[in-house]
Amino acid sequence: MSDGRPEPPATARVVLLIARLAWLRVTNRLGNLWVRRAAPGQRSATPRKKASGRLLLAFMALIFGWQTVTTSARLLQRVARLAEQREHPGVVILDADAFALFASAAELRASADGASSEASEASDATARASAEVELERALDHAAGRDETDPDVAARRAELRRVFEERGVGGFEASVIPNPTPWPDPDFWYSGADPRSMLKPLALVAFLLGLAQMLQHVAGSDDDLAKVGPGLEWLFSFPVPARALFLARAASAVFTGPLIWIVLFPFHVVIFACSGFGLLALPVAAGVAIYVGLLGGGLRVLLETTLRRYLSAIWVSRIQAILLTLSLLPLVSGYAVAFSPITSGLLAWASGLPDAVFYLPLTLPLWLTAGGPRAWASAALGLGVVGAWLWLCVRVAERMVRSGITTGGGDLKALRGRGGAFVRPRRATPLNGILLKEWRSMLRDRRLRAQAFIGPLLIFGMQFLLNPPLVRGITQNPRHAATAAFAMAGFSLTTGACTALAAEGPALWLLYTAPRPLERLLLSKLWAWACVACLYALGVLSLVWLKNPALFLPTLPYAALSFAGILVYAVIALGLGTLGTDPLEPEPRRRVRPGSMYLFMLLSSLFAYAIYIPSWWAKLVQLCLSALLAFAMWQKLRDRLPFLLDPTEAPLPTIAVADGVIAALAFFVLQGLFTPLFRSDERAPALTLLLAFVSAGSAVAVLALISFKRSGVPELMRALGLSRAPGARLGVVTELGLGVLAGLAAAVLALGYLAWAQRIPWLASALDGPASRDSLDLEARLGALAVGVLAAPLVEEFIFRGILYRGFRRSVRAPSAALASALVFALVHPAASALPVFVMALLAALAYERSGWLATPIAAHMTYNAIVLGSALL
Repeated sequence: MSDGRPEPPATARVVLLIARLAWLRVTNRLGNLWVRRAAPGQRSATPRKKASGRLLLAFMALIFGWQTVTTSARLLQRVARLAEQREHPGVVILDADAFALFASAAELRASADGASSEASEASDATARASAEVELERALDHAAGRDETDPDVAARRAELRRVFEERGVGGFEASVIPNPTPWPDPDFWYSGADPRSMLKPLALVAFLLGLAQMLQHVAGSDDDLAKVGPGLEWLFSFPVPARALFLARAASAVFTGPLIWIVLFPFHVVIFACSGFGLLALPVAAGVAIYVGLLGGGLRVLLETTLRRYLSAIWVSRIQAILLTLSLLPLVSGYAVAFSPITSGLLAWASGLPDAVFYLPLTLPLWLTAGGPRAWASAALGLGVVGAWLWLCVRVAERMVRSGITTGGGDLKALRGRGGAFVRPRRATPLNGILLKEWRSMLRDRRLRAQAFIGPLLIFGMQFLLNPPLVRGITQNPRHAATAAFAMAGFSLTTGACTALAAEGPALWLLYTAPRPLERLLLSKLWAWACVACLYALGVLSLVWLKNPALFLPTLPYAALSFAGILVYAVIALGLGTLGTDPLEPEPRRRVRPGSMYLFMLLSSLFAYAIYIPSWWAKLVQLCLSALLAFAMWQKLRDRLPFLLDPTEAPLPTIAVADGVIAALAFFVLQGLFTPLFRSDERAPALTLLLAFVSAGSAVAVLALISFKRSGVPELMRALGLSRAPGARLGVVTELGLGVLAGLAAAVLALGYLAWAQRIPWLASALDGPASRDSLDLEARLGALAVGVLAAPLVEEFIFRGILYRGFRRSVRAPSAALASALVFALVHPAASALPVFVMALLAALAYERSGWLATPIAAHMTYNAIVLGSALL
């Protein structure tokens, strides 16, 4: 302090401080996973509304990490098999099971040839047929069964030729074990030059490292065309610019999106299988840090040089291009382990020159060689990262020697004639919010990449690297419809889920529009639904061009897919909006990833419905999905008025989503309780009764606890468990109303059953395996007890007390009664859906009249007593 001012901190201290700041930022984000929140009276600041989805985010991070581990283990096993085959060019290397099948086929054929002179012609033919069957099993195991696939057919032909010419001597059992989800040291083939193993792995390491670097450069929260507030704040420190840039590069180790969930697990598998043991963890961490520093240096270099020599709009365009290109190496690196055609790619990689190991991203793989070469590669890697950071920091320091400036961004506005009055246009689908959303997709680099480029790249790479997938899609109508829905669902995941978050700080402008906010969101939704439908139509068009004969068989499944796309567009918007925090300043954190992962899970369940043989089951799945969409929209409407309020939330009420959850929980618990109560001493009817009552009781208790904790006002009256004070009808009148509704529904049901007996297929569906002739008296009485006593109590509580009340909040009584009755009918067999629908409709109308749950319970009991009694007794 020669002039009285403190000396600036050393460069090393600045780097450590800023790196620690980045680390604390990450840990603070994840701290709520295990740190308990303070009680409301223990903090002076106003708390934010409770966030959700953090546990789901942590769970999905573990899932992605585990996926990388299993994918890397599979890749390593394939590379080892290829290396083993190259070391044994005279034989075909097979896994132990396939080799045993070929040996068995050879033994059967030899025994048939040896006995042909003594046995009869019939026994000789039988022995040869057995040998041929065993040979087909061996070919199926080694090459696959799909002989329409040219690759499979060629592989089968080659294996058969080798067997016919050389017998079992043309094969050899592999010393590499079959794939396992956990890495195995036996996957590392040590019988060959280590470079034959490392070169294919170097190809994947290069792709994943390149994806990480590009993702860090182009996929961060900051725009390369602007000076972020963090950088401006750092430049206020009294330290040299080189220290700030070096610290910014070092912080990439904690902020890189793929370092710890992709690169680290990949290298852990490589080093663990190559003999490092527990040392694989710290060595892989060092390699991940090494790649992160390379990406951090590149980020520092580009964010200073591009802004210096290019306009803001071109910098944003370059960042969008880099963000799009980052998907290619990531998808390619993962696809190498799964695609059946990448064996040729891995074989090509094994012939690359040794210079491939001296690339910065592949240099750490020399560590697996051990000895002086490993130490030399470690020293060279330290030198490379040091020289790279020094170059990037020096160039960046030179770029800002005259100071830093804030770019103007990539948005432009066109002003009209000064002072001229512009008549407002009438709202049409081609203007307003819908037109704004279309323009955002075309102008905003992130939306453009999410809406148009990302889905094409990801699915294009899958189709390119997996020809059997393409053949399956172009030959099976279900596969084609599922592919169309999957393409559309991916675009909804990256688009409709983020529709509200894309507004950012300008969200308050939508509140000033003279239209309800939900209507504006519907306009945004139509834009993304159109994009999703265009993707689905594009996939189907390509399928029909490839195989015109598939046009008509695909139409029913395509119609189901398009209906699902429209329904799941609403679900995507609802989940995305409910998982959006508009007050979050960082764009990437506005949407909680858990919402997007949940949408992917739900959409995959609907894709499975395309393969269900029964069209009734398909209709049920579609209607239940529509019910979920309605529930999401209801919750969305409740939350919209409170989006910009950091503390307030909507008043807790009973919603449709609560009824859906209760119904799903009841069916799941019933399936879980049934095995618990099943025993040889207990009658099946009693087992069913115990499981039914236990599941219903558990759902009722859990629902009451949940509603009580959420603070639903007047809970017992809201659920209909208590009569309203001053009710217009007496107890006897309300119960009589239910009995009359049940009698009316039962009379209609008996007429329906009498008519259905005249239709053979409908009569057999109504009788089923539990008809009167197939049950003894004890089973009939047990079924009657479940239907008359247990079922009305449980089902009316769920479908009228919760689900009907949820519908009633948003629609009028007739519509709510129709909706709840339709859902109730859908969860019953198709043959009995019509009379059950009538009963549920009358029970709901009676419940609306009385407001007491005992009324629909009486209707349900009366109906079941008459209908089941006539069928069972």
